[in-house]
Amino acid sequence: MELGFISATLKLSIPEILEWSAAQGFTCMEICTGPGEDDSDPSWKGHVNMRQVRAHGPDAIGKIFSASDLRIACLTSCWNFLDPDHAKREAMRCDLLDTVDLAADLAIPVVTCFTGRDPSIDYDANLAAVVELFKHVCEKAEKRDVKIAIENCPMPLRGFFGTPMNLAFNPPIWDAIFDGVGSARLGLTFDPAHLVFMQIDYVAALKEFGERVFHFHAKDAELLPDVMKRTGTLVGRDYWQYRMVGHGAIDWAEYLKVLASTGYDGMLSIEHEDHAYGGTNEKKQEGILIAKAKLEEALAAAGLT
Repeated sequence: MELGFISATLKLSIPEILEWSAAQGFTCMEICTGPGEDDSDPSWKGHVNMRQVRAHGPDAIGKIFSASDLRIACLTSCWNFLDPDHAKREAMRCDLLDTVDLAADLAIPVVTCFTGRDPSIDYDANLAAVVELFKHVCEKAEKRDVKIAIENCPMPLRGFFGTPMNLAFNPPIWDAIFDGVGSARLGLTFDPAHLVFMQIDYVAALKEFGERVFHFHAKDAELLPDVMKRTGTLVGRDYWQYRMVGHGAIDWAEYLKVLASTGYDGMLSIEHEDHAYGGTNEKKQEGILIAKAKLEEALAAAGLT
């Protein structure tokens, strides 16, 4: 397995991120895409500027990628593709489809994305909208030889009930989406941290859906039982927090053994959402390197190096 991290963690240009990553011994990267601010620069705050790609083609960002020794394992377009504002929804969907084309043009095998959720309609209507959208996305993915990996983050809002803004957050919903779309091109970007805080069996889920894991986010989560005793679990994000790998609930050596047993041999993409290492780029880089060291230690302990 290869180690890398998600580009949007650092508010730097893509060339700066790739240079720093290579210097730290990473071998691959997950690169985010976004709408950008204008069409003059191919990268934008840790993202590929899709406005520039549409205006000028993939060559500029392709040259940036090829100038680095790092493998680009995944492009990521994580926006709300069911936004109740239909203009925003269509713009984000165009970005997703263009990201699939960009991945194919640059021989990048996987595109990660959310499903999103429309809070103005019920679960059944959201599920139908997700299935309709991803049938279309997977048609393009099949033609372009790209895999689509839905991230299992619920995107909980703060405040009461922690309303999920990304529909694909638990195993029964994954089953419904996969059955509805019916494409082998559709799988998961599997992040166990989300299952930890929702108190879903993250080991059993990985075993059950292992053949659908196309990409993997390495992140941990910590439950705060003393807080939970008073608040319960319907109060958003008060009773848990994301942590760097090795600082939360997961036994990473054992978990990576399970991941390897599914046949997965791809990127372990560090997703940094630990507030203890937040703020400046320098502090975030410190957190990324802590996670890298913990993953290297876990891979060695699991006999996977």
